[in-house]
Amino acid sequence: MKMPSPVCSAVMTGIAVLFSVVAIAQTPAAMGERDTGPKHLLITYHCQPATRSAFREHMIRKGMRSFEEWKNASLISDYHLLFNWFVDAETWDMLSIVSFDQYGKIDRWRQIERSAPGGLSPEGLALCSPAITYAMDLLWQKRSQSTPSSPGKSVFLVIPYVYYPASSLEQYATYVSGYVIPQFDNWMRDNILVGYRIFVNRFQTGRSWQAVFVLEYRDTDSFGQREKEVDKVKAQLQSDTNWKALEIES
Repeated sequence: MKMPSPVCSAVMTGIAVLFSVVAIAQTPAAMGERDTGPKHLLITYHCQPATRSAFREHMIRKGMRSFEEWKNASLISDYHLLFNWFVDAETWDMLSIVSFDQYGKIDRWRQIERSAPGGLSPEGLALCSPAITYAMDLLWQKRSQSTPSSPGKSVFLVIPYVYYPASSLEQYATYVSGYVIPQFDNWMRDNILVGYRIFVNRFQTGRSWQAVFVLEYRDTDSFGQREKEVDKVKAQLQSDTNWKALEIES
C-alpha cells in the first residue's frame, strides 16, 4: 500500500467544534454511504511561507467564523479545520473537512464557492489558496465516549493512502476492517487515540488520495508514543490468525 507522508496537525486555537456526530465504529465498512453522492469534502490549502502565519491568524480571528455561520444556518452539517504543524511543500498548510447530512445539500456549498472559493473570503484568498477538493465517503469512524479529549490539546495525524491498483473497494474494506480497525481500537483502549475517521475517495481517477485516515491523538505526549504503541499492539495481535493473514498480505 503506497502512502504519502503523513501530516501532523493541531486543531487551530479557538475552533470550538470537534466531531459533532456521535460516532460508532462500522465493521465492515458503511457501504450505505455510497447509496447517494459523497457527503464529505476534504479541501487542501497552500500558502506561501511569507503569508502562512498571517493566514493562520486570519482563520482564527475571522475565517472559521464563516464555517460556524454556515453550520448554524444548516448549509453544512459539520466542519473541521486542521493546520499543519510545519511548512511542507509536499503536503498542505490547512485542511478543511466539510460535511453534509444529505448529498443534495452539496448544491449549497457550490453556491458558497461562487463567492468564497474553498470557503475563503477575499482576505483569506489573498493569503492562501485552495488547492484540491476531494469528494469522500466516510466508511469507518469511532470516537471515545468514556474519556473525551481536552479542547485544544488533541493532535491529528492525517494519512493519505493509495491502495493497490488491483484492489477493489470491497477488498480494501476487508483489509481495513480486519487489519487496520483492530489496531485503532486497541490504541483507543490504551487511551492513546481519542478517535478516528477513515474516508474513501468516491472519484479516484487521477487523484493522489484514494483513502484518508484522520487519527485524533489525545495530546502531544500521546502522539509521541505512536511508534511504541504501534509495535506493542501488533505484537499482541500476532496470535489472531485472521489478523496475521492480512498482515502477511499487506
